[in-house]
Amino acid sequence: MISDSFINNALRQYNRKKISYFESILKEEKILKERIGILENYFKQNFNYEKSSEYIRDIFTFELIAVSAVSKTDIIETDIKAGIKSIRSILDFHSANPDLLKDFLLLLAKYAISDLYYFLNTYWFHKHKKQFQFRDDFTAACHELRTIIENQIPIQNFLKLFFSRQEQTEKFFIKTNDKTGYTIDDVIFRDFYDRNLESDSDAFFSPETLSRTIEKMTGIYTEMESHFKLLLTYYDSAGGKPFRYNLILENLNEKKNNGIISDVLLNEFTEYNNAFSNYHELVVQRGLVYFGFQNFPYKNIIILQYKYSKLLEFILLRKGQYDRLNTHRDSVLKNLEKRLISINQAD
Repeated sequence: MISDSFINNALRQYNRKKISYFESILKEEKILKERIGILENYFKQNFNYEKSSEYIRDIFTFELIAVSAVSKTDIIETDIKAGIKSIRSILDFHSANPDLLKDFLLLLAKYAISDLYYFLNTYWFHKHKKQFQFRDDFTAACHELRTIIENQIPIQNFLKLFFSRQEQTEKFFIKTNDKTGYTIDDVIFRDFYDRNLESDSDAFFSPETLSRTIEKMTGIYTEMESHFKLLLTYYDSAGGKPFRYNLILENLNEKKNNGIISDVLLNEFTEYNNAFSNYHELVVQRGLVYFGFQNFPYKNIIILQYKYSKLLEFILLRKGQYDRLNTHRDSVLKNLEKRLISINQAD
């Protein structure tokens, strides 16, 4: 199985540096005062640092989990729950004072504590093809991202099931020099079909199960394609996150020279920015082919999806279900062949 530990290791390193920088900036007294000041109108009574820090952690957590889910990287259930909890807290904030929340998010973006504001802007424009209106669209964007986050564990579990028959499926195919790179071994699969599928002793390779599996996977890889395009926009060097982070680095250098922040904080951000740059470079270089879960990147999914689709084609032909066969070829196989050929040319 092809995997791409380079991208996933770079993402983990980037997230570790992000968390380290986040913890460091919370210790900076002068920045804390600026951060706290913008919330004074919201906390009319019993205002304290602790409450402000809770909101900052919720915003930070939401961004971290949302971007990880869109990046189709593995997320454990505990982090999923933390992400959902943070969304509820932020929605309460927005309901109470949306304008203050917007100012707060922009302040956090200014110091690279959280880029949630700009991520939401990019997500909304990519998904809905219109500009993000903070007051009107914030709640809907949060709920949409919550759905993506909640779907992460079911998707991860389904992929494990999807690939559980990969080794067995390999036996039914021969590598070739044609554009797709694979052809079904008619003799071996016909023997398997006669011994198992005619008597329905292996339900996984039944046409009904294969059809449901292929349909489910089509939704997953289509979403991966969309999310990859979203990240390319979000990480665009000309006006996306790299551009903003270079401006932030200049700003922090100036603040350090004026004694506003410490050397430690500047070093933390520099390491964080370097880790992000490394991850960003790998995402762009390796492209959609290696995008997604470490053990189940896009290329692996398309290859196995193509093989399952070819098996279904064989079964439908053998059963004489020609209308269903033609529909399968037109709506599924042709699109997969195009994707697989594109992958083989890019890889």
